[in-house]
Amino acid sequence: MSRQPSKPERHRDGASTQHEIAGRNVRSHERSDSAVTFRPADLFAISVPLLFGLAIALNARRVPDWAEVSGALVGAAVLGIGCRIWATASTSRLAQFAGSFYVIVTLWTTYSRLNPLIDLVSPVPYDRDLQAIDAFLFGVQPSVWLEQFQRPWLTEVLFIAYALFFFWQLALGILLFLRRDRDALADYLLTVLMFYMLSYVSYVFVPAIGPRFDLAPFYTQELHGLWLADDIRRSFLHIPMLRDCFPSGHTGLTILVLFHAYKSRARVFFWIMLPCAMLLIFSTVYCRFHYAIDLLCAVPFITGILLLKRAVLLAAPEPVRAAASRPLLAPDRLPSRGQLGARQ
Repeated sequence: MSRQPSKPERHRDGASTQHEIAGRNVRSHERSDSAVTFRPADLFAISVPLLFGLAIALNARRVPDWAEVSGALVGAAVLGIGCRIWATASTSRLAQFAGSFYVIVTLWTTYSRLNPLIDLVSPVPYDRDLQAIDAFLFGVQPSVWLEQFQRPWLTEVLFIAYALFFFWQLALGILLFLRRDRDALADYLLTVLMFYMLSYVSYVFVPAIGPRFDLAPFYTQELHGLWLADDIRRSFLHIPMLRDCFPSGHTGLTILVLFHAYKSRARVFFWIMLPCAMLLIFSTVYCRFHYAIDLLCAVPFITGILLLKRAVLLAAPEPVRAAASRPLLAPDRLPSRGQLGARQ
């Protein structure tokens, strides 16, 4: 005798039906999410190297090795597009990590290929103008005046503080990533990308090599530390772009990292970083990387970035605004505790 399917088994406690509906809703939500790939941060990370690459290609006759430079910039943009598509299609941690931190590649590629653009737009550096402003404001060149306080132990501390600039940015990003704080991380990533990309534009239009080169005849001695300072100082002679003084990225971005740490309630991180950040900002002048005006102009620069970020988010279409707050670890696309319990 054949056994007929038992309806009570299928609808026991109504659980199966509810789980099926929930599953369909989750799948439908994932399909609708997958239609939105790019966040405002991605638009900055991808469009700026793409536009720079196209500008180089359009001026190919005036740029030596234009194909390599333009190809690298456009390739970085294409990489960003691929990583975002992968991050949209997959909830794996590797895909989400690539979709968030591919920007490191696009930032470095853009920065390291700025020289040809600067040669096209502003081949003459603005160091003398910045020095004139410092002299007007302070009556001296601050980095030269600070030479009287030079001590090997102080030089050591300040060069190490200066070198930790990238560590603090990455550390806060990883902290927010591991906390699955999607809104804070998306907001932080957008701020950092806007700062970098707009500062690159500033370097193109107001290039300056800084006091360590242009004021070198006025220093009576080199800066020397105890252990690592000399190696750090020499290492900065070999970076691919040396006309990157105005405004001071070390000052502006350090303040922004502190701002986002406090805003996202990463208070332990904030208080640990605060004294290191003060040393870092002071080191920019003491270690002869920046003019004082570079630091002062970083404040209105970051204020403008925060205002611009707000305007961008308000003006963006609804799908883009939704993408701005999408998780970078995709926790809303992971099963909830109730869904996990239902599967057991």
